[in-house]
Amino acid sequence: MTGSRITGICAIALAIILPINVAVAADRGVFSGKSVSQHNLTEWEKKKMTAEFKNKFSPSRPGEHTKLGSNPWKAKKAKKQQHNEKMLQLSNTWGHCREFSYKQRGQCYARGGDAYTCERYYDARVSHCDEKF
Repeated sequence: MTGSRITGICAIALAIILPINVAVAADRGVFSGKSVSQHNLTEWEKKKMTAEFKNKFSPSRPGEHTKLGSNPWKAKKAKKQQHNEKMLQLSNTWGHCREFSYKQRGQCYARGGDAYTCERYYDARVSHCDEKF
């Protein structure tokens, strides 16, 4: 009986303390103590991000159609490129852009990036998606 009472008391204490700790941690946040001007990307970072989106969401040769010739290797390559461009057009949406941003944030954390930098880039990417799509 004594063991179950101690376990019950510990469970009650944990139930009271845990939400308080979570609330304090959430209140601090990644951006606490930082100004909005620090949160914005630098020009170099903006250019890097824009190039990243251009490579991801723009066709390699816009407006140019590939011709399937007599060379089977070139025809195979051209057919694959046409397929890739068609898939790009189908996936060129706001949702796909946001998903790409989310994936990049996860990769930033996986590479060992600090939370502040990863979240800055994520916010900038999401804003870019909102503007372009």
